[in-house]
Amino acid sequence: MLAAPLLIAAAVSVHAQPAAALEFSSCQASSGFSCAAATVPLDHSGRLPGSISLAVERKTADAGPSQSAVVALAGGPGQAVLPLGEYIAKAIAPALGTRDLLLFDQRGTGASDPLNCAALSSGGAGGVGQMLERCALQIGPARGVFTTQQSVEDIESIRQAAGYK
Repeated sequence: MLAAPLLIAAAVSVHAQPAAALEFSSCQASSGFSCAAATVPLDHSGRLPGSISLAVERKTADAGPSQSAVVALAGGPGQAVLPLGEYIAKAIAPALGTRDLLLFDQRGTGASDPLNCAALSSGGAGGVGQMLERCALQIGPARGVFTTQQSVEDIESIRQAAGYK
């Protein structure tokens, strides 16, 4: 059975930019969830330009949309959470009576601008170390912004854009 550690997010970001309000609409693949895309800075510190799109899903509280939410994250680095939405909603149903469930594939995973490195799929000479080095070179300086700190700042951006306290 897949485990999905949960995080109730109340992060504060010193670099947070005002986020555009999320516009949720019905999801094609997830019944009971609504979907949106959150555009966040590639680098919340502003050192690297650009932005990425994060896939977000929301299941509103049993009592209707709420001002608070439970944010669920997947259990391992690189694992997408959106495919686990139904499972998570059932597993934590008692906590969702008055809270929305908010899910998002973290940067570089699932439907959130997934990292793709041809060097890893091509296999090749030199072993794993050289493949990883080629992959890091292929991704370039952006490889340094796929971190826990950036993900925490993504959560804060999503919280603001979704209108949660």
